[in-house]
Amino acid sequence: MAYNMTELQETETVYQLIQYANTYSSGLLVGLFTVAIFIVLIMALKRYDFGNALITSSFITAVISSILAYIGLVNIYFPIAYISITAFTALFLYTRKD
Repeated sequence: MAYNMTELQETETVYQLIQYANTYSSGLLVGLFTVAIFIVLIMALKRYDFGNALITSSFITAVISSILAYIGLVNIYFPIAYISITAFTALFLYTRKD
C-alpha cells in the first residue's frame, strides 16, 4: 500500500494529523484508543467493586466516544457499545441482591 506523504506534510493542526492517521488505519486508531481508555479506567478503579468500576468506566468512555463521534473521529458504533455496557451494568447492579 502506498501512502500519500504530501498530504501528511500539509497538515497544520493536531486534528488534521489524527484524522490522517485514522484514515490510514481504516478508522480504528481513535476507536482503539477509546478501548484502551476503557481498560485503563477499569484498572484504575479496581479498588472498588467490579460492577461499580465497570459502570463508571463505561459511562466516562461513552461520553468521550460520543464527543469523538460528533467530531467525526470514531464510528457511531463505539458510543453505542459503551452506552449498552453502561445500561446492562446498571441493570445488573439494580437487580443484584446484596
